[in-house]
Amino acid sequence: MLIVKKFGGSSVADKERIFNVAKRCIEDYEAGNDVVVVLSAMGKTTDRLIEMARDINPKASKREMDMFAGVLDERCKME
Repeated sequence: MLIVKKFGGSSVADKERIFNVAKRCIEDYEAGNDVVVVLSAMGKTTDRLIEMARDINPKASKREMDMFAGVLDERCKME
């Protein structure tokens, strides 16, 4: 089954909440589902999200971080 989950605002407000979101998504994936996760953020939080992403995974490749930043940038342009 394909599951699409959208999170934003307070559900991704800090590292602990992001880990909770990730745990919920992993549980669905490990149950055999395909999972698509959509994240949205409150205005002007892109830099903070990138900082948290680096804190969560300091070994993320440049490509991963560029893709992450690009997705955030596209999302901001849509708002």
